[in-house]
Amino acid sequence: MADTIEIVQGTATLVEVAGPTGPQGAKGDKGDTGATGAQGPAGTGIETLTTKGDLLYRDTSVAARLPIGSSGQILKVAASGIPEWGAAPASGVTSVNGETGAVTLDSTDIGALQASFTTETFFYDDLGGTGTMTLPARRNALWTVNFLISGGTRTLMLPNDAQDGDRIRVEFTAPSNTTVIVRVPRPGNSVVLTTVSGGQQFAYAAQVTRLVTGIPIWSSYGTVQANLGLVPSTVNSTGEAGSFAFTSQAMYVCIATNTWRRVPIAAF
Repeated sequence: MADTIEIVQGTATLVEVAGPTGPQGAKGDKGDTGATGAQGPAGTGIETLTTKGDLLYRDTSVAARLPIGSSGQILKVAASGIPEWGAAPASGVTSVNGETGAVTLDSTDIGALQASFTTETFFYDDLGGTGTMTLPARRNALWTVNFLISGGTRTLMLPNDAQDGDRIRVEFTAPSNTTVIVRVPRPGNSVVLTTVSGGQQFAYAAQVTRLVTGIPIWSSYGTVQANLGLVPSTVNSTGEAGSFAFTSQAMYVCIATNTWRRVPIAAF
């Protein structure tokens, strides 16, 4: 078996890898011990580890020292088959929608990726038998509603999870013997947007702007409604230009990044 001898000399550590010891001699005829076998070949060499973090590895035929690498480097295997330190591979997102560097994705980027309406058809089939159906939420959707059933009064619910910059348009003609109530969800309730009698056409378009708090609500004139909610505590509270919030006493408008102004609300 090979012997490894560690010799401490000054501040350096010497590691010697010795050759194997020869076999034990044969036992004599009268029970005495045979002669000790010959010493094995000389060790393969001595390598000095001089610095904290140094590594010892085997080269082609001798022990070798790999000096500690630099901060941030990772241990790799060179083409020659020996270990080496190298730079870590690049990782993470390098660009989004044409932007590079420290990339952040906001509603502007999303809007640029989907600059026009997505046209989809919604089939009002009332499979649940409740007389009410809800448009699925979409980004920038143009909905054409086709009625597969008719008669009586039907309710069409608009989606309630509008996001900053969303646009929606709904178009349909009520069946001749049907009244359609178009409702807009609100927390805990909903409100009637319009009632479409048989044979009448309906077209609706709206867009949501930035909100600080509350749930944005579609309206029939392209405006947006929101619940009373939290407001910025100082003129430099976090916010994006175009965001707003309000209480019963004032409206708060963000006119630039982290810059707010307050307008009192008074009776008229």
